[in-house]
Amino acid sequence: MPTVSDESVLRDKRLFSRGRAKVFLQHLQYSGTSSRGEIDMKHVNRLISVFQSEGCIRLHTPEHYVPVIISRQDLTQSLHHSRLRIGHLTQEGEPPFLVVPKGVQIEVLHGEHRLHAAKQFLEPTERWWVVEIYLSDLQESTKQSIREEYAHELKFSDGDIYRKIRFYEQLNNTTQVEKWKARLSDGKSKYLQHLESPFNQRIRTKFDQLLPFTGLWSDLELGAFTHILHLRCPEEFSHYLDRIYRTWTLILEENEHFSLLDGSTVCSLETLTPQASQDAALVTDLMDKGELFPAISDQSTRGRIKAKLREVQGRILSLRTFFDDSKCMEAWVISLRPIIPPIRRNANISFREAIFHCFQPADYNEVPLQVSGGRFKTFRGSTKDCKRIAYLMLFLVAVRNFPVLSRKAPHYTRGKKRPIVEGSLDEYQSHLARVAKKIGFASDKISKLSGADPDVVAIQSFLSRIRPPQLWDIDEHRVSSLKDHIAIELGRLATRRDRGTQPKLTREIGRLPKNCRCGLPDTESYEADKDYLYIDDIYTFAPSGGSHLTSLAFQRDIFICFFGEVSLSGAYSCTSTPGSESSPEDSDTNSSTAEDALFVETEDEPEVPEVSVLGSGATVSPRLSGEVSPVPVQRTGSSNYDTASDAPESRPATYVPNYGQFGEEPRLSDSDTGEQFPRAPGFEPKEGLCMYEFHNLRSNKRISTIIHEFLSTKSVFVLYNWTTRQYAKFQDLPGDHLAFGSQAAELADKGYKFVCFESDSSISPLALPNLWEALKENSLIFSGKRTPDVWSREEFLESLNLI
Repeated sequence: MPTVSDESVLRDKRLFSRGRAKVFLQHLQYSGTSSRGEIDMKHVNRLISVFQSEGCIRLHTPEHYVPVIISRQDLTQSLHHSRLRIGHLTQEGEPPFLVVPKGVQIEVLHGEHRLHAAKQFLEPTERWWVVEIYLSDLQESTKQSIREEYAHELKFSDGDIYRKIRFYEQLNNTTQVEKWKARLSDGKSKYLQHLESPFNQRIRTKFDQLLPFTGLWSDLELGAFTHILHLRCPEEFSHYLDRIYRTWTLILEENEHFSLLDGSTVCSLETLTPQASQDAALVTDLMDKGELFPAISDQSTRGRIKAKLREVQGRILSLRTFFDDSKCMEAWVISLRPIIPPIRRNANISFREAIFHCFQPADYNEVPLQVSGGRFKTFRGSTKDCKRIAYLMLFLVAVRNFPVLSRKAPHYTRGKKRPIVEGSLDEYQSHLARVAKKIGFASDKISKLSGADPDVVAIQSFLSRIRPPQLWDIDEHRVSSLKDHIAIELGRLATRRDRGTQPKLTREIGRLPKNCRCGLPDTESYEADKDYLYIDDIYTFAPSGGSHLTSLAFQRDIFICFFGEVSLSGAYSCTSTPGSESSPEDSDTNSSTAEDALFVETEDEPEVPEVSVLGSGATVSPRLSGEVSPVPVQRTGSSNYDTASDAPESRPATYVPNYGQFGEEPRLSDSDTGEQFPRAPGFEPKEGLCMYEFHNLRSNKRISTIIHEFLSTKSVFVLYNWTTRQYAKFQDLPGDHLAFGSQAAELADKGYKFVCFESDSSISPLALPNLWEALKENSLIFSGKRTPDVWSREEFLESLNLI
């Protein structure tokens, strides 16, 4: 029902509306800013592309008309000048030309972007537009209402455009396909091309399965494919998308209901877990209030849907959870890349296939199984099962240790202190390689990384930090003796501590918010859960009852969404069934008949050293306070990792506060005082975003303006990618050199070029080895796919404005 304010606006518009006319663009005045803020040249260029593809449709499409205001006197003068009467502006048919005398002002209320695009696209004699004319007597509130009315019109989302493209492709309507593709930016068009490649056909097919579910598509982000497709994991992403399809097919059952799924319902349901009683009660309440599936009114159908919602196992998934959870997959894949041979860019091989090619166990029907606490048993089964089990275990090593291995910190929770990630990358990669070798994988990289004793690697790293070789003359003989001595003592001072409790997948109080139910875990959850992310924890226990699910249950669900379920039946005796809270270790001692066919317990093997993500006030890891073994383990100058005492807790160097932060290890937090990240003026209008990672521009200003503003302060270093319009920040602090080098090398591998400003206002190309010094000297380096066509600073900046 219209409010008094709505009625006032409508009355005002009717009272002062004077009709429509064609007006030359040169007579339309605007301030250079749109109702959304400053003019967005990317949007202007996108409209030009649409005009080129579809034509500039301005005459018979009222939604394309531009609202303007003019004074009574100026309108009268213009009508006289045009030899028109006021009635000509309101008659049916093609609007007349309004010839505007010199000095008359016509103010545009909305539509500056399309007028900018038209001015560049149209021939000089054709530069006119149809305007809706209002007198300047309009109330200010009515003017604002008109601006907002146009500004709030929904643009086509990426999901809308993708669905239209696929719809017309299936009809073989090439003309319409090209029209809809023209609505995408160059970057998004490129990602769409990657998705359409034969290698990603499986992913595309699974997306096609979701096309009937209209409400899912508002969360499609074509730009996010840059973080997904390069991982080369079509099997895992296809499995996740298929799980989304099966979830919503279970809920809605009949095809005729698929199109009735709306975006609001998806937003309300995504990440809820009906297995938990409180989420189940929330689903029931939302259904009873009519807030879910409002387009479905039949009560019997709504009753069936409500019942089906409670049958969903795990989270209710959506494309938002898909893209958020893909950040986990990205961190895990990055963690494992150092141990597999590099994959050629044009090779038709997935990451899974590359790892499978490295699977070379001594017995293809037997594989060591790493279970809770880091112990190993022997799994016996088919070659296919052994290969898959080993593959899952390798990924779980990455799940438990991704902050150091991938240099991607856990999710930051606003209001809490930022995490400090402690640990040497060399040490963690060495342990990763040793575990990979233990469970049957072999490659040159694994051999190289596993050959080094991880304790000795950690000790060498620590010594290099407290006595940098570039500042000290080192007695190498004494260093070698000291490393051997410390390595021996490390084996004597600690024994592995039992984690003490079983995985807790439910709890009675404390409902996790939506952002903690998908994506990378936050710091607190990561610390609490990392010791419970072994293969038996994932596949032997499942949520059962309880008011709420824990963060561990959500991490488990994310893993299963990508990798699916596997059966570990026979792992323990029949007294330890899935969902039971009994101890797997207890089951081992009570019965062996059920497990003997599949599992044989072997010597303990150390896990990859656990990551410690601590608050800034930490003084020492609680792991160091464990009981010392009364029986020394003899060592002969290096770590012997076939003994039970060699657990991650026996490596105190890794847990010395700030260990791994004195030299070239990447810092994954800004400071140890909980301060915000430093801001890059110009690039970041308000608060600073996290360091090292690429971020999309958050300002609507021209890039030349952004860069001039940044260079006036130079508070941080910035690497700006003009192809993707993204930037990453660094500082002249320990660890930033390595983080920058990693980002730059990755860009160079993709064929990107680097340039910087010279003192004479020219542009100079840069070679990869010189980038860090150039960045420290200039504070700003540019990167892009092609070598610039211009070599003066101002011409170069102007070319960036057009991208």
